[in-house]
Amino acid sequence: MRLQANLGSVKYPGRGDLDNTGQIILAKVKRVNNKTHTAEVVLEQGSYIGSSKKGDEETVQCLILENSQGWDDERNVAYGRITPLHEGQFVLVAHIDSMKKKPIILGSIAPFDNALTNQPTVFADGEIEREKEEIFNVSKLQEYDYVDADGNFEKVKANGSFITGRREKISDHRENGFGYNDLTIKNKWTYKTIRALKKFFRYKPFNYLIKTQNTYEDTKETVYNRFYHDSEKGVTRVSKDSKNKLFYIELDDEFTIMQQRDSNRRPKKPYEESKYPHKTLRESDIPNINKLKEPKPIPEFQKINDFTNIRILEDGKLDIHYQNKGKATNIVIGEDIEINATGNVNLHSKGSMYLSSKESFKVRAPVIDIKEGNGAYQDPKKEDSENEWKQQWINPS
Repeated sequence: MRLQANLGSVKYPGRGDLDNTGQIILAKVKRVNNKTHTAEVVLEQGSYIGSSKKGDEETVQCLILENSQGWDDERNVAYGRITPLHEGQFVLVAHIDSMKKKPIILGSIAPFDNALTNQPTVFADGEIEREKEEIFNVSKLQEYDYVDADGNFEKVKANGSFITGRREKISDHRENGFGYNDLTIKNKWTYKTIRALKKFFRYKPFNYLIKTQNTYEDTKETVYNRFYHDSEKGVTRVSKDSKNKLFYIELDDEFTIMQQRDSNRRPKKPYEESKYPHKTLRESDIPNINKLKEPKPIPEFQKINDFTNIRILEDGKLDIHYQNKGKATNIVIGEDIEINATGNVNLHSKGSMYLSSKESFKVRAPVIDIKEGNGAYQDPKKEDSENEWKQQWINPS
């Protein structure tokens, strides 16, 4: 037993590591090592028995504590939520078992000045329930996810795109509807919605793809539903394709509704790349991915004979096309009405039927059948110069 003669702290001669018992030290991140999941920090207060001198700074290599991070031996997968530290952040450092060789970062510290944070400007302790229970996550690019106590939410991208859901009514009007500056998290000096400065953000339009499928593996029986948006070209497309059927609605310079009844292969659009590199968002993984040799897929050449196509053309005309086994009917409605058909055209009426024209009226026969390369799809077995599958249909003439 050791007796203490005064109320000062207990000293343990020869056990300097135990002097760290209960201490939590403020530090500033100098460098992060993702390979070992550690960070080198510069101590901001007092001396530290486990530090090493580098110039005039006291630094130490620390483990990083995460909210939730783990490894499942049975499934052989990593999981959890990780928020990487960055140079310049303030953190709290403690020690495992009070050992100087076992420092660990407990978490980061927000600035003490409210104007430097994204916290509410008022005391959210009862008088404003929404702010009291709000949750948000802001990235360094000032992109954020936000939800309040009423379930209102915002998902905001640095390029100005956002998704929001709120209980009060909002408008999508171009001039006075809901806009970027009506979003919630504000810069406290300008009172405008937070956003990265242009010099820190390399602006490019964002493209979106949502895909669902009804089976775990990709098979011939799999049904796919896709939502696609190309921001640069202004194209939005919703599609559903199954074994031998494709239906999609597309909005670009034209508006198209198309159903293919004998193929799930959509014709390639002019704005689509012939060869897509399929790059991961982590560029550091690309060399490893390129080493993997994947078998070259066998192209599925499917003739498209049966389809229905309804389009509002760029000039405002309505184009309706029906094709079945190489025979087709095409109707174009604009200033003029044009009907082309390879089969019979039947007009039935229980009453009188009138055909009148202020100018000439002509009737011509016989009807010319639609043949390969003259109104029907080109032979899809003919590959283009890049060995990419290609098909195209031409209006009957």
